[in-house]
This record gives sequence, C-alpha cells and structure tokens, in this order.
Amino acid sequence: MCGLIKEDEIEKCLAKSDKTTIETHNKSIYENLNILKERISINDDALLENLKKVIKYHDYGKANLKFQQKLEKRKSEEILFHHLISPLFYLISNSNSTLKDEDKINIYAIIRHHNRQLELIESLKLDFIDNSLRKALKAVFEDIKDLINIPKNDYDKYINAYLTALISSDYLKQKYFKNLVLTTGFLIRLDHAASGGLEVEEKPITEDRKELLKRALGITDFRPFQKKFGIERKQNYQAIVADTGMGKTGLSVLWSNRKKFYILPNRASVNAMYETLKHIYGENKVGLLHSTSLFNLLENYEDDMSVLKQFDQTRVLSKPVTVCTADQLFTAAFNMPGYEKIYATLSYSDVVIDEIQGFQPQQIIPMLKQIKETKELGTRYLIITATLPDIIAKRLNEYGFCVIDNDIDTVDNIKRHKIRIENKKIEDLSDEILQKFKTNKKILIVTNTVKKAQELYQSLLTNMLLTEKEKHRINILHSRFIWKDRQEKEKNVLDETKQDGDGVYINKDGCIWVCTQLVEASLDIDFDYLFTEAATADSLIQRMGRVWRHRKKDYKGDENIIIATDVEYKVYEKILVEKSVELIQEAIIENSNYLYSKNKREIVKILYSEEKLTEWGSKYLDEWKKFENAINSGWNFILEENAQKAFRDVMTIELIPSNFKDEVIDIYNSFKDFINQINSDANISDRGKKTQKRLEKLKKLKSIQEYKVPVPIYLVNPNVSSKKINCSKPIEWLDKDYAIGFLHENYEYNKVLGLTGKSLALEEDNIL
Repeated sequence: MCGLIKEDEIEKCLAKSDKTTIETHNKSIYENLNILKERISINDDALLENLKKVIKYHDYGKANLKFQQKLEKRKSEEILFHHLISPLFYLISNSNSTLKDEDKINIYAIIRHHNRQLELIESLKLDFIDNSLRKALKAVFEDIKDLINIPKNDYDKYINAYLTALISSDYLKQKYFKNLVLTTGFLIRLDHAASGGLEVEEKPITEDRKELLKRALGITDFRPFQKKFGIERKQNYQAIVADTGMGKTGLSVLWSNRKKFYILPNRASVNAMYETLKHIYGENKVGLLHSTSLFNLLENYEDDMSVLKQFDQTRVLSKPVTVCTADQLFTAAFNMPGYEKIYATLSYSDVVIDEIQGFQPQQIIPMLKQIKETKELGTRYLIITATLPDIIAKRLNEYGFCVIDNDIDTVDNIKRHKIRIENKKIEDLSDEILQKFKTNKKILIVTNTVKKAQELYQSLLTNMLLTEKEKHRINILHSRFIWKDRQEKEKNVLDETKQDGDGVYINKDGCIWVCTQLVEASLDIDFDYLFTEAATADSLIQRMGRVWRHRKKDYKGDENIIIATDVEYKVYEKILVEKSVELIQEAIIENSNYLYSKNKREIVKILYSEEKLTEWGSKYLDEWKKFENAINSGWNFILEENAQKAFRDVMTIELIPSNFKDEVIDIYNSFKDFINQINSDANISDRGKKTQKRLEKLKKLKSIQEYKVPVPIYLVNPNVSSKKINCSKPIEWLDKDYAIGFLHENYEYNKVLGLTGKSLALEEDNIL
C-alpha cells in the first residue's frame, strides 16, 4: 500500500536548513534507536516496531510545498507546522481511514514530537465538524497533492480519521499509558539527539559501585548507614529520614546501579554535588543540569567546545549520571507538552531525591504525582530527608515505599541546638543581636518575608553605636536580587563562615546576615547564633541546621537558637505556627532547652499528621486536596491570578529590572554586530560559523543572565500588574527567542535591597 504516497520523492525533500534530507535525518535516528536498544536493553518488539514507524513518518510533513520554499529562503507562510501534517502521510500510506489503537498511539507520538500549534487540538473538543484544524488540513492537501496518489474526494475520509485519533488522547492515556509515553518520549529524544549530532544514550557505567566508591574516597569499608541501606537492606523504593553527616552521597552510589538522576532543591547544592559525583564516577560520566548550568560550565572550564558537547549530551538526557534541580524533571508532573521525553527516560532510571525537606510540603505534591506515575513505568526511587511530614510518609507508603524514620544508624547524637522562645517581634531582639555581634559572633537572622528582611536590615544599620567598619559586616540576602548581586552575596557569606577541619572559623570577625528562607537549603553555612521569626516546625528546623552545623562536639553555651513568636501570619497558617512553637517548647523543657534530632523528627511527624491537622481545624488538608486536584486539571492554572501559591512559586520567570536596560542593550547589540561580522566572513565555513556564533551567543547571554532576577510568573500576569501597580504591560521584550525581557519600571530594584516598593507589595507573602 506504500504506492499511495511517493516515498522516494518525500525522503529526498529537505528536513533542515543545512540541506539535510528527510532520508538522511531518519537514517541518523534509526542509528540512535539501535544505540538506545543496546544500551538500555529494550526487549519489547512491539515498541521497537512502533518506534520504527513513527520515526519513518515523523518528518514527512516537512515535504509540504510551503516548508520546502521556506528552507530554500523563499518567503512562504506555513498553514500548519510539519508535525501536524505528518500523520496524514502515515494514514494514507497505511490506507487507514479505520484506525486501530496502535495507529492512534503512533499519531499521538508524531504530533507531539514538537509542541507548537497544539492549541488547535483543543478546538476539536468544542466543535468536531467545523474547527480550525479541519480547515487547515483541507488547505494542506493542496500543498501535498503532488506527493500522494489518492482522489480528492478521499481527503475528508483521512481528515476524519486524523481528527478521531486526536480526540482519543484521554482514552489512550488511560488504557495505554506506558506505550503512549514510551513511544512519544523516545521519539522526542531520538529526534533531538539526531538533530544535534549527539548520542541518544551514552555508554552506561558498568564498574562495581562498591569499588568505585572505595577508590574515590580512599576507604576499605563503608559506614553502617551506607552498608545497611545501600547493600544489606536495599529496597527499590525507599524513603530514609537521616541527619546530615551520615554519608548520604555514598549511600546513593551503592544504592543505584542504573542510569541515575540526583535531585536537589537549588543550584548551589546541585553545583557542589556535581563536583562530588564527578570525582566518584569520572569526569565525563556526570552531567550538570539546571537553568544556568551551561553558564556555570563555561565559567569553570577552559575548553569551550568540550563544555558545549558535554552540556548538549546532558540536555538530551543521555548521561549515565545527571545532577539537577527538581524543575528539570518534576515539572513533567504537570503533563506539559513534551513531558513524555522525561517519563520515558525515567522508565529505566534510578532517581535520588536529596534534601526533600528543602521543599515546601505543598510543593512536593507534583513530585508525589510524578513518583506515582513513573514508578509504574519502572523508575526506582531513593528519598533522603532530615524530616518527613506524616502526610507525605503515608502517600509514599501507599505507593509501595519502605519508609525508614527511626533507625539508630540515621541519627546524629551531637547536641547542636539550645532553644529560647521569646514572645517578641524579631526587631525587638536587635540589642541582643548587636551585643553578640560586637563580641565577634557570627549571627544569622531569618525573617518570613523579603519586606521584613529589608526593614530589619535597614534598622540595624541605623544603630548609632556601630562603627562604619561594623556596618560593612551587616548584610542582606534573599532571592529577589539579580544573579550578579546574589552570587557576590553568596560568595561573601560562604567566605565569612568558612571553617577549618576542626570547625574553627578562618575569618575571626563577627558578622550579621539578614536572610529569608532562601538559606534553609541553598547554602552550606555554619553560624554561631540564629535569630528567627516563628514559622512551621519544618522550616524552623531547616533554619536551625545553619547553626553549629559542622562541629564535632556538643554545644555547651547559652541558647544559640532564639525564636521570636510575635509575627504576622502572611506566609504560614497561624495554627500550624502556634502548634509548632508549642511542640518545640514541650520537647526542650525535658532536655535543658536542647532540641535533639529525635525531637525534630517527631515534631514534624505530629504537626503534619492528618489526625492532628483535623483536630486543630487546620486548612492544610483542604489546601492539599485542592493542590492535588489542580495539578490533575492541567498546567495552565499556574498562570491564573488566583492559582495556588505553592505552585506559583515553583514556576518563575527571569527578567531584567529596568535599571539595567542600557547595559543589557549594549551587550545585546555587540552580540548582533558579531553575528553579522561572522556571517559576512567568507573565510569561515558554515559549520565553523555555526560554532562560533553559538559560543559568542552563550558568552553574551551569560553576561545578560547576570542582570536577571527570578520573579514568580503570577507577578507578571497583566491582569495582576494592571490592578496592583498600574501596569498593563509588565514585560518589555528585547528578544523573546533568547528570553531577554525587561520588567516595567514600576517593579523597582535597589542594588542594596533587591526588588522593592510596589513589586514587593504584590508579593507580601513571598517566602523566598
């Protein structure tokens, strides 16, 4: 039946602007399919046959007249993008006006190997007979009529079959979820790898993990914690509550013997773990993946070409080990277009989620959804956390996890934190803070909002008893600084709290850092004292972890954790904060004001137990259920003005405050000038031009990145900004393709304080 389409002509058509044909591109994908089959051991013959089919037809839509004219530099407006045209060739070639479910799966995969124009599919739900996609497909037949051998009166038959396949997606997900995900996800990965001249899957690590770890660490045996949960009692799905310093990195090496993803809540932790795992697994076996990872690599390594190659391999998920932030994997839980690529990769992977306590409990909901869905595909999970709310532990138990929360080998027995609770505002503790500071103590202050941090910082600087030199040792850090300023501040706080092997500060001067929850999990810092606003127990315990963190002996001084309980309840629910303080108070009364590791675990477990949440009348359970329902309703709700806060804060956009417009435009224009110069240089080959342009682009984009500040997406929703700060156009785009946009001037920025004014009024309940 292949005579119904002119395959030879189609495959000689161009697929890329570099004159690559559809036939050549497909050949590269088939080669990568063989690599994938060998390296991850695909034994499902039906899956392999389906992959071969979708590979063959996925780019046939590019043979349409308008796309070919576009590649030949002739102006032409495409009616539909190629991935929406390709299924017509699949249907005609197989003479399928009556569809099997297998055909519907293949059509789904072909259409979704790109995510453009997918909104047209939504129109089918409103009107199957008279919709914009049907009209576009009728017009497309005019552009492909010379490539097919069917009568014109058959066009509607194939269009109806096509549209019927599209509206079957919900049914297919329910009945054939694994097949659907693997066929679509592997096609996306194979296509991306072939287009970039990359390997879809690098060679796996075959060396015995025990020997790898012994050699890297120079040891002959493992810690009890590592031996117990990485070898003797190893489970495919386990969540372990363990204190810092138990050897969790070594545990993860022993536990995982497949492709591995190591997840951490922030970029600073990811960068540090990347260096650690490279030392264990080998330089070229580990990839780094987060929103600015390429910039980090270019800054730290001299061979730009090698960096690009390694980054590209990481980006297509081909590395044996990848260290990344959660947003690189777990936003797939929202089932955004292209999520199948991640799910398919996870189907043969081990995932380690470290420092899960660094996420807000509500933000773990998309992670739990994805864990549940991908576990059914074959993903294995190791979750390591300092505390585990009971509501999360129950979900993990339901999903078949072994939850270990009270094992003797997971406990740190050093006395680290002595608590004092003050019924005061945190600013009322300023005299005590400054008194300790003047005795060269290193003091961390954590407030619940950026606005409060800014107010307290400014108040401390006005103290008449401080010398100018002392004022320079008082600093502020939160997430609403541009990256350039934030990186400088993070470097400074690390330098000021750096210790030798015995836990003695190298810099003997005292310091004060006024921060927000940003420091709860992002930086490996160790202060003498913590002054903090009251919060929920999980957050308070995270903050405590930044005091007496690396010392090897018991703390024996006065109280080093001071909690101010007179707070505004903008961030946390009042009843949960009050109960947290009560539970801490009860625990320390019996222990001479010390709060032990076992106390911390028990407090968090009790606080988030469904029994207590119901007894206290907390809104937490209702909100949890709302979040779960929302995530199952699709991902567009994130953009809504009243979207649930926990999810809004996960999704941010990086934009440039208007203060820096001139500097950024100068960098951008110099980049454009360079590109024009390269394009006009006849002595440079096309491949050489492409490489030079990419490197220059990345260097300039890195420079521009330093002026960006992360902003929750809802803050730049025009419906919000027009009401709150009299600004109906919150973003001015310089170049949307490169994500270079300026915040409206009403989003004020100050180098000392960060985002201020009206933009913070929008974000008064901001916790980062």
